[in-house]
Amino acid sequence: MFLKTVGSLVLFVFLGIAIEFAGMGHLWEPHDGSRLRDRVAIEHNALEAQVGSQSMDFLDQLQSVYLGWIDAAIGHFDSQSVGSHSRTSNQANTPSPLAKSVEKVALTLAHYSSIAAEFVRATAFRFAALSIGIAVAAALGAVGFTDGLVRRDIRRWSGGRESSRIYNVARRMIGPGILAYSLVFIVWPWPLHIGWTIACYSSICAVLLSVASSRFKKYL
Repeated sequence: MFLKTVGSLVLFVFLGIAIEFAGMGHLWEPHDGSRLRDRVAIEHNALEAQVGSQSMDFLDQLQSVYLGWIDAAIGHFDSQSVGSHSRTSNQANTPSPLAKSVEKVALTLAHYSSIAAEFVRATAFRFAALSIGIAVAAALGAVGFTDGLVRRDIRRWSGGRESSRIYNVARRMIGPGILAYSLVFIVWPWPLHIGWTIACYSSICAVLLSVASSRFKKYL
């Protein structure tokens, strides 16, 4: 389960990078990573205006931890990319068509690799918000689960009907809902309203748990 979750998150990151590449020149202007940095600043300022600066301290600390992991993972790759780019530039003194082609390919690869690295760094803030969002959803889900058990007990003593179909549908939607929530957080290329996104998902999770627990077999 853990490996599947990590694999899904990595797949979502690659999908987000592909969307970022595909949108350059079509949905937004070509950039060197500045668009992603501006997106993070917009999301951070919007969330800070909603919850206050003091409430952002833990989120900023969590973002710093994720950034440290990301920089440790891709820092060596960036240094190798810069080194190969500088070597290619030094070899470009020879007016050879092959050398020019190699230099052009190296410049393109260096440009896109730097944007990919900047995208991964930009997801650190969303990963931090995603972690807090899952914690909030778990808290509201516990409330919804308790509410559902109370309604199940009332249904049990009042002779209400069974409905295993509703229980199974609600239970099976929880897992895909978490994946869809993570997909939106990682892949969505434009600024997100983090607070409202967390609130909407947490409410949906609470409703699903409430419905599932309320329709659990009443005589168990």
